Amino acid sequence: MRIKAELALTIILLVLFLTSCIYVDEGRSEDFDCIFYLINSGPEDDFFKILKQGAEDAASEMNIKLETRALRIANNAVAQLEYINEAENAGARGITISPVNDPKVEEKLKDLRLHGVVINSFDRRVDKEICDITVGTDSYESGEIAARRGIEAIGGSGEILVVTNGVSRRSVDRANGFTSYLEALPIDKKTSLSISDTVTDDATKDDAKNKVKESLKGHPDVKLIFATGSAELCGAYEAVSELKLDGIELIGFDVTDQTKELLQNKSIYGLLIPVPYNVGYLSIRYLKKLALNEAVDDTINSGVRFIKAEDAYAEDSKVLLSASLNEEVKP
Repeated sequence: MRIKAELALTIILLVLFLTSCIYVDEGRSEDFDCIFYLINSGPEDDFFKILKQGAEDAASEMNIKLETRALRIANNAVAQLEYINEAENAGARGITISPVNDPKVEEKLKDLRLHGVVINSFDRRVDKEICDITVGTDSYESGEIAARRGIEAIGGSGEILVVTNGVSRRSVDRANGFTSYLEALPIDKKTSLSISDTVTDDATKDDAKNKVKESLKGHPDVKLIFATGSAELCGAYEAVSELKLDGIELIGFDVTDQTKELLQNKSIYGLLIPVPYNVGYLSIRYLKKLALNEAVDDTINSGVRFIKAEDAYAEDSKVLLSASLNEEVKP
């Protein structure tokens, strides 16, 4: 009888164990069957390739099936709509997308949200009716980092020229973060630093160059130029070069062929750039949280990296610099 009792107990324990195993497998299978789509607003350039790698790594870790799509022609709304419709027909529970600025694209994303599809926007901030969350660089915080690095570049004292544009919200936020950081400094440090002028261009290199030249003629003691975008940085560099001025450090944002060349040639002090791998990884991670009805912030900061000119050829720097935004600076 004792042997029979022990055998019965063993069978019961085995059944419970197998049941629990089946339950776990079903849960993993359900996660794996969940389909997400990653849709770019342009071709599969270096920036998107690194972003996609981050997304694929996150999807693999979380047992999510991920489909990625890139446009052959940048900002082609018709092509992007086709991929969004493909995602809908495939039963995607989530879409992470850099949406083309087009009313039909936006209306389609709004409609999908109403039908339970979770939407994440990366690389572009959009209306909250269009997406649940935005993953990207915190522009205000990036401006604060630029201020800290800029102060380092001029040894903690000197006049500063800020070059921004009235076109991009990102540019405005970067400028606000920069100036706020300076204003919050202790009085003993603040007195040795001053913003002598702020110029606003139309987001073209030539306009930035002309306005920086005019400003520098009236403020010859400028030691640092902070540029909030690639056009501003390239224009400021040309202004300084044409005026044949020495002793001015330049710091700015975004990787383009032109800004990368300035950095590698040590023509500027440093460059702040987004981290595309983080954008992709965090997009998928938080998209899954949304699909599981978990509460998340509506803005996820993917971070920014500062690269000094002297470190431009370090291995990790070369990886980030290869992820060019693939944009030409407008003349």
